[in-house]
Amino acid sequence: MNLSMTGGLAAAYHSGAQRARVVTEAWGEKNLFCPNCSCPKLTWLEPGHPASDYSCPDCGFWYQLKSQKSRIGDSITDGAYAAMMNAIRCDELPSFYFMHYEIMPSLAGAGEGGPEAAGPDEGRGKNPIKSPRPDPLPTESRGEGMLWLVRNLLLVPHFAFPPSAIIKRKPTTPKGRSKPWIGCNFNLSRIPVEARIEVVRTITSQGRARSSTLRSGATAEDGPSEPRRDRDIAPYQQTIITPATEVREKFRRVKPLKDISVTQRGWTLDVLNIVRRLVDSRRRGNESGSAAEKGASLLTSAPTGEFSTADAYAFTRELEKLHPDNQHVKDKIRQQLQVLRDAGLLIHIGRGEWRLP
Repeated sequence: MNLSMTGGLAAAYHSGAQRARVVTEAWGEKNLFCPNCSCPKLTWLEPGHPASDYSCPDCGFWYQLKSQKSRIGDSITDGAYAAMMNAIRCDELPSFYFMHYEIMPSLAGAGEGGPEAAGPDEGRGKNPIKSPRPDPLPTESRGEGMLWLVRNLLLVPHFAFPPSAIIKRKPTTPKGRSKPWIGCNFNLSRIPVEARIEVVRTITSQGRARSSTLRSGATAEDGPSEPRRDRDIAPYQQTIITPATEVREKFRRVKPLKDISVTQRGWTLDVLNIVRRLVDSRRRGNESGSAAEKGASLLTSAPTGEFSTADAYAFTRELEKLHPDNQHVKDKIRQQLQVLRDAGLLIHIGRGEWRLP
């Protein structure tokens, strides 16, 4: 996987959003792969295709790439709320690649393709559309001397989005619309961590310079001085690319969720999420977390990978808020623990006792 992008493709566009879309989607055509099968490339769909940017030519899975210059946090902006909820209810949501990219100065010019790279629509799909290149924009608009780099890339399968992860935004009336429009955000913290698959991850750390410095006015014979406290400590980045075989294995582990009915799947994902949070809070020593996580951890002294049904009951109030129409939340928790067991995502070790695999 090549983490540098063809920044020269942005030369034909004035809008920052359009530049980002063209550059990142062109990169995806060359570098994204299908985690559902062994296909090494995805087909870039024609412009205007609803909801998706790519499809797998072998298994037919659909994918959408959402990119941003800021780091990937818990909240990611998406489109219309009603359309997103309808896609979940009808099981028509694509799987998502979420990208964090960086644009930085480069002596190499505008990236691997340069400012004279092919038009943005060339090479798409089975019937390529070759768009004429407009007159060149000013140098600063073309992005010359800038390097576009992928910093983080997260994969979330389409069957891992519970309705609770779609957050409605306040209505707005954008220019050109006569009626209010309601958008939405993805809340990634409500997606089980097993289904948040890291494809590219960049870690920023603090490191001390290895070379010693001399005190002001000292000579080499005096020996090195004490290292400088601030200037010798500089951040450095390490980027890790997860092998495709490992990504596909993680995808395979959560794929049984796809076979759960759409009406049931939201509950299953919400219960799996609270189970994972409970186990993770124990591993952190309960230094942080919600009141439910801290309260549940006091109920047993089981090993960190294990928990009881009673522990899961501590999240009853939270699940009541997510599913206000259900009046039997504890019964539903017990049912979903069994569903997760049957899907291979939980191990039943005894009466009312469970363990994450």
